[in-house]
Amino acid sequence: MEKFSIVKKAIDNADPCGLLAFHAPLDEYDNESAEIAAMISDEDSAEEIARICANVFSRTFAENVSADKFRGVAEEIRCEFDRFM
Repeated sequence: MEKFSIVKKAIDNADPCGLLAFHAPLDEYDNESAEIAAMISDEDSAEEIARICANVFSRTFAENVSADKFRGVAEEIRCEFDRFM
């Protein structure tokens, strides 16, 4: 499984901004997912992945987002990396 697919699945499942719940296009978070996938390495910890996710979403949506909001997303990504990468 490729890195982008893992990140996209985790981000879409979490729907961190609640946009998919309001019938936004299914590719709503694809740019953020692609950027996150490009920034993280296979060795990054869940904490580092959460920080990267928070930074990308903070910049993209112009609001301060805590890494804590992405802890579950990051753990899912880390787990999938361990399985497939």
